[in-house]
Amino acid sequence: STQSHGELRLNLHPMSSATNTSKQYYFADADVVQNLSMEFDKKLVMSLLKVADKPFPPGSLNRITEISFLEELQCLLVFMVFPGSLVFVPLLFCSFFLFLKFWTAVAVSATLIAILSGVPIASQWPPSLIAHAWLPRLMCRYFSAKGVFSTMFDPTQKYVVVAPPHGVFPFGNVIAKFAIPRMFGFCIHGLGASVLFRLPVVRHVVTGLGMIPADRDSAKLALNRGESVGISSGGIAEIFETHQDDQVVVLRDRTGFVRLAMQTGALLVPAYIFGNTELLDCITDSSGYLQRLSRKLRVSVTLFWGRFFLPVPYRKPVVAVMADPIPVPHVQDPSADLIAEYHGKFLSSLQELFDTHKASYGWAHKKLIIK
Repeated sequence: STQSHGELRLNLHPMSSATNTSKQYYFADADVVQNLSMEFDKKLVMSLLKVADKPFPPGSLNRITEISFLEELQCLLVFMVFPGSLVFVPLLFCSFFLFLKFWTAVAVSATLIAILSGVPIASQWPPSLIAHAWLPRLMCRYFSAKGVFSTMFDPTQKYVVVAPPHGVFPFGNVIAKFAIPRMFGFCIHGLGASVLFRLPVVRHVVTGLGMIPADRDSAKLALNRGESVGISSGGIAEIFETHQDDQVVVLRDRTGFVRLAMQTGALLVPAYIFGNTELLDCITDSSGYLQRLSRKLRVSVTLFWGRFFLPVPYRKPVVAVMADPIPVPHVQDPSADLIAEYHGKFLSSLQELFDTHKASYGWAHKKLIIK
């Protein structure tokens, strides 16, 4: 059914699953959510949503949104810049040493690095710019982005949202960052690998999007200001798990996000991004050498590609599902047992979240493996 409000509308599929739970589920199409103003209006949002008490029908969340040839061409050009710069900038420097004399290549490389490093990094782009820019809306349509959640989050609270899997690049997490302010009334800082903030071109994009380095101090600083953070916790390890038949997340021994939530008094939110692992392919090796090297260098060392063997992601639907927040004790120095207790609750909630919605995405046959 559809309920309209001027140009705003949210399409919801009727529920028909035989599984009956006590939870309520909301559905939001991110393409439509982009039309909501950055001025959060809970009554308006709620008026556009309908509530159901069963999961969505099998395959109902993996439909591809139609886009025009011009829209698709614009997306391709954007992707050639980012994440394309992660491929083309290193290749450019390598070409200097292949086709120029050694010291000439050194001089050209040093000059180019100095020029790129000298370009000042602006602060985060204004939320109003992101709200009305064509690019976020276009990305939502390209990825056929959707969101499913079971509670309306309180904008006065702060959250640690942990949303695996990472995939080669967490496009779904970026899309969620565009939609969350309109749906729930709070902004969220994504945590990114520190190396991203040192790479030419890339550092300007991630800073403009409001991302912060994935270190404890940066995350605590944001949370202590009353802001929320989003974590794609698997990082480099999950990049090399993208070719598995089942879905793999690396979380079994990663408890830092639980400690972070406890120390800052934030609510812990399990989330899962269906489709993140389907957007790009990458080279992996059975020996694990590339993964070990990547961990040592703190940056992924592999080649990746998508459509046309270019750094252009495939047109696969991206669906972000979010569980109810988990309240954690506000403790500055939590014990190992306390952290383990709430880490277990988080993993159980994540497993339930995946199992509840996997059929709706068309993955009824897949399992979630937590390493």
